Amino acid sequence: YETLGILEGAAVSQIASLIDDEDLSELRRLNAKMRAAAKEGDLQAFGVWNREFHDVLLSKLENRTLREVCDIVRGRLYTFPVRRHSIPEWLRKSVREHREIIRLAIAKDGEALGAYFRDIHWSYDRNRRYIDDAFDASGEAAVHL
Repeated sequence: YETLGILEGAAVSQIASLIDDEDLSELRRLNAKMRAAAKEGDLQAFGVWNREFHDVLLSKLENRTLREVCDIVRGRLYTFPVRRHSIPEWLRKSVREHREIIRLAIAKDGEALGAYFRDIHWSYDRNRRYIDDAFDASGEAAVHL
């Protein structure tokens, strides 16, 4: 989590000024799909839409190496096996966080967007209780790579 917070935080701080209206529409559309998947308890669909949401932002990044490393680290997180019953609250929290990411993207505030990714969205300390509750070595992964 901390690694991805540092990496994606740095990435989005660089691209905030490049986010256009089309990107914002796509981010809103994907967050609506995540909200619906969370409501249905569809972890697989949520994982797909979440990955696409982050890809919209990272696709703006010219630094291909940073983008690829973010994808690799994020991919590892998405394949952690989880207990399905422990996920709904975490998914709802994630949807709220993505709504805040959209708000910061609209403001084109790279510093605030990067800090949000690093200190909130991908903060291990802020997500620890969800991680501890959800992790299950024999559970289901959010995305199958």
